[in-house]
Amino acid sequence: MSRFIIAAPTSDAGKTSVSLGLQRALMKRGISVQPFKCGPDYIDSKFHELACCRHGRKSYNLDSVTVMMNDDHIREVYLTQSATAQVSIVEGVMG
Repeated sequence: MSRFIIAAPTSDAGKTSVSLGLQRALMKRGISVQPFKCGPDYIDSKFHELACCRHGRKSYNLDSVTVMMNDDHIREVYLTQSATAQVSIVEGVMG
């Protein structure tokens, strides 16, 4: 499985745009994509789901603050949800 982390040094740098474009481009090529979002942003996750809707994939937040996930739980969610995807894309937290 391939993995991408989309990050930037500041907010409003285009992380979501790059994530969505990459998700959709891979999906158009028949590659299954599992999207993730780090941090307390649940709006971007809904955009991820729209980009990956052909395979009905849910975007999961990997967030240790607002949903109180510990490191083991974050790792478990990531590994479990990535298991059936060819590519995982993690969009980083703001800034």
